[in-house]
Amino acid sequence: MQPRRILVIMAGVVALAAALAPNASAQAGTHGLRPSVMPPQMFAIAIHPAGHMTHGEHVSPVNFATEPGLPVHITVVNFTHTFHTLTVPGLGVNALIYPARGSTPAQTIVTFTPRAYGVFSWACLLCPDEGGSAAAMHGKIYAIMHV
Repeated sequence: MQPRRILVIMAGVVALAAALAPNASAQAGTHGLRPSVMPPQMFAIAIHPAGHMTHGEHVSPVNFATEPGLPVHITVVNFTHTFHTLTVPGLGVNALIYPARGSTPAQTIVTFTPRAYGVFSWACLLCPDEGGSAAAMHGKIYAIMHV
């Protein structure tokens, strides 16, 4: 078989596979990202008191991965009796996290849709570290494809 004919056949197979792939077409304005046809990406973050021997709070998990173009729902469960924030400047997210009431933790759902690939830092604006210069509670959101 001639090399040119092989290339034409391979190009046809690739084009057919792309056309038949689920969610192959992107909506206008999403810059090549898939339309939001899949269920939202759901995560949970828990904020716990650090313990009687230390100060501050303990949050887990601190990092998670999302897929751009799809909605993200983060349920923040706060076991502490203080307000917090979930702030992601690069994604325009700034949510107030309510404190627990008595022994009942507060649940706050934060919803957003990342529109670009990249690494986005999040932090609590109300939790300065011991030096007071940075947020003690912080992490990363990795917006990558095929989570």
